[in-house]
Amino acid sequence: MSQEIFRIEKFIGVIWVFIPIIALALILMFISQVIGWFIKDRVIKLFDSHWVAVLIKDTDKNGLNEAYFGRLNVPSQAGGGFEVFFDLKGIENPERLLAYMVRTYRETGNIKYLNMAQKLFNSFKGKGLLPGRNSLSEVVENPFSQPSQASKKIRSEEIKDIFAIIRFIDTLSEDEIRKRNNDLQKAFHPSVLKIFQRKIYNALGYVKDKLTKTISLATSTASGYLPIDLRKKLEEYEKEAVSKLGAHYDPLLENSIGRLVIVQVEDADGSTKLYQGVLREYSPNYLAIYNVDYRVLETVVFKGKKLVEGYPVEKLDFHGWHLNESTHLSIDSFSMESKKLKIKIRNVAEAPVNIISIKVNGLEEKLGGKVLFKNEEIETVLNMEKEVSSGSIIEIEYETVKKADIIWPRSKAKVIGLGEPVETFLDKIPLPSLN
Repeated sequence: MSQEIFRIEKFIGVIWVFIPIIALALILMFISQVIGWFIKDRVIKLFDSHWVAVLIKDTDKNGLNEAYFGRLNVPSQAGGGFEVFFDLKGIENPERLLAYMVRTYRETGNIKYLNMAQKLFNSFKGKGLLPGRNSLSEVVENPFSQPSQASKKIRSEEIKDIFAIIRFIDTLSEDEIRKRNNDLQKAFHPSVLKIFQRKIYNALGYVKDKLTKTISLATSTASGYLPIDLRKKLEEYEKEAVSKLGAHYDPLLENSIGRLVIVQVEDADGSTKLYQGVLREYSPNYLAIYNVDYRVLETVVFKGKKLVEGYPVEKLDFHGWHLNESTHLSIDSFSMESKKLKIKIRNVAEAPVNIISIKVNGLEEKLGGKVLFKNEEIETVLNMEKEVSSGSIIEIEYETVKKADIIWPRSKAKVIGLGEPVETFLDKIPLPSLN
């Protein structure tokens, strides 16, 4: 009995020692919950309300990675998650949506559903999305068809599946370009106030790391005397208490804000590529890199020298959008001599292209990457097993580039170095003598 009393007294004594620290953990948890209502990931919020393309791993298992285009919405407390709202033209299976609204009107008698259906019908019809339907009464409900989809939600646990969040420069309005340029200018030349705010933010990140270690040590010692259920709850409170406080401070990235950097990326085509751009911001979840020449893998098909309708295409499963790229390549000549097929390919676009391979009647020639600038051409010779006609199918795989600002998940990208020398090194380079 005396041993039991001794153990209880010891437990009470330990609890009294650690009560202030446990109370601090609980208070911090409460504060973090309040702050969490207003906090957004500092990288993803840069694209909040902007039109973006989100490239993500294949979810429907059709062999193609997904590409969603829409207006980005970043709610508070999403932990880096977000939602992409499609343009009206990008809504999938609009007829199913209209049929659902009409049915709801008939079941409830609420006229607002019918009015909304009529309004959407007019918009869809004007965009050419309802061929063969001239009135709302002709809309057919097919419960076996795919559901309508008007947005895509990305939760925090799905960030690892994202390849890139891309803001293509050519999709921006003049006002958006002006705001973006001002944003870049501020990143390159921050005001004294911005520098001070950044230092405070980073200082909070340092304090947070120290606070995490202190609370973790104290609560782990004290929780050893607590029942298992209460111990688990205390550990939860401890994690919540520090998860939203301060910033994630990375000194090797902090000194590169506003500089040209090299980024190693796991790209959507499965390859590992190096990109360069300006480091705009970073967070535990993301890297924001501006002014990137993003490489888009394209396939174009010709029948002889004639471009097949519908090409070029990208190897992506599109939702809410299509890139709708214009013609990049032309075939200037197609000739056959002694089972040797000569094909001359020209770049007819403004941007350079990188020719990867050419395939004719199943025979593929890997070029290993041949860059063609505007109006440049390349002639390749394929050894064919038999003569081919001038109407043969020719498939060319190549890359083009699009100017973009990109947010990469840190699970898919890392900054491996600067792409420019620092000013201190430049100052040490002697100027050439004028004599």
